[in-house]
Amino acid sequence: MRSTCIIFFLFICFGHIHSQDTIYFNGRTVEAVRIVKVGERDIEYNRFDNLEGPLYVTSKRDIHYIKFANGKVDTLTSAGRAKATQGQDMTGDIQNQLVNIDRRIYIDRDRLSYQGETVGEAKLREIILAEPNAEKQQMLLHEHHKLMSYKKRQYLFGFIGPGLGVLIPAAGFVLVKGMGESPTFLASVGAGVAVAVTGIIISSVNKHKRTKQKMAIARLYNKR
Repeated sequence: MRSTCIIFFLFICFGHIHSQDTIYFNGRTVEAVRIVKVGERDIEYNRFDNLEGPLYVTSKRDIHYIKFANGKVDTLTSAGRAKATQGQDMTGDIQNQLVNIDRRIYIDRDRLSYQGETVGEAKLREIILAEPNAEKQQMLLHEHHKLMSYKKRQYLFGFIGPGLGVLIPAAGFVLVKGMGESPTFLASVGAGVAVAVTGIIISSVNKHKRTKQKMAIARLYNKR
């Protein structure tokens, strides 16, 4: 009798877990919900961990796709919006659209994500190497090489500039102790500050170029 009750309880829990809908937002956010209404422009839902709580309203523009409790998928992205609904089977065309969407690199301000994972330089290279079009792959690899050049210069100048900015005044201080010339120390401090600031500026410029290059690679990859 006791084992029967446990099995019944687990069955109820299992059914409860799988009765949830799931919203995949643009970017990386995934949320378990219960869909209340799918409007023309908005989605109304309750959070699954608080079904009796507030009703949330989200624009369809902010949603990648919705996976309903019955396994059906409704793709809501503006690029290749699918017509699937909760009560419809996905056709071959919709499945193809979902495959293409899953292969997209999503751009969220200055961040990239791919299939729910954050994309850095190493992950971006992996994605490029998986590109089936050889000509496009070589083009992307060339752009990725430029990206890595910006990264190297960012860290190189970001490290060397401030480092020399400290070493130059230190060398000036040693000279002052040995020769007793205070103008030498003041000059070394000025030179150290100038070198440090220059290094930081060059590093910041390359960081900006690095970010823009990542976005450019993602846009180029997404072109089909």
